[in-house]
Amino acid sequence: MTLARDADPTPRIHRQVSLGQQVASALRRDIIRGVIPPGTVLAQSGLCEMYDVSRIPVRDALLTLANDGLVTRNRRNQMIVAEVTTQDLIDTFRAEAFLSGLAARRAAELGTEADHDHLQSVIDESLGLDPVSDKHALSDLSWRFHRRANQMARSPRLTATLRAVSIPLMRDFVGDVPHWWDPNQDEHIQILAALRARDADRAEVLTVAHFEHIGQALIGFLRGPSDRPEPRTVRGAAPPQ
Repeated sequence: MTLARDADPTPRIHRQVSLGQQVASALRRDIIRGVIPPGTVLAQSGLCEMYDVSRIPVRDALLTLANDGLVTRNRRNQMIVAEVTTQDLIDTFRAEAFLSGLAARRAAELGTEADHDHLQSVIDESLGLDPVSDKHALSDLSWRFHRRANQMARSPRLTATLRAVSIPLMRDFVGDVPHWWDPNQDEHIQILAALRARDADRAEVLTVAHFEHIGQALIGFLRGPSDRPEPRTVRGAAPPQ
């Protein structure tokens, strides 16, 4: 079967999130918020008990977090929680903002009407959703908007580099940031307008600013002095030295 020229090249396919991804997301949240402190040895048996899963999802989650730079190995070859400073988070968001800006510039030049309509459909899908009760749906829609915008750059190398430098904090946490949705949606609308107008300079500037705004809000939320969670103990794990 041949796709029509105007057909959506990336039809929406809903896939169930794997257990490994769910464990990685939960662990990432605990590590970033300091619930599991830096230096803690992550014993697979303890994590299996903590998250009520088998060893395979835990192993997959640890590999994912090692790629994120959130988990490393000590001299005994044990998996431990890496120290993640506020500056580390700032650097990560700056890198993601810069690369996303490059993708937006190319997307403005190469995007099709079908691409623009897809982005508009993502925006339309969010209308009527509540930023509090529907925060998970809205954060997923925000992620889908940027995924498609990055794909519009038609550069597998650039999108692969973006995946390599980014930590999926936005999808995991942004819905918890107070008053995040309205400015986020407004900036999406402005970015789409620049893409439709094929204004590469404006699309790049708006996208970089958008990621910087989200990054600042997330860092303030994650590393703010209030509402800090209590440290959590992983059974079978050595405490940080």
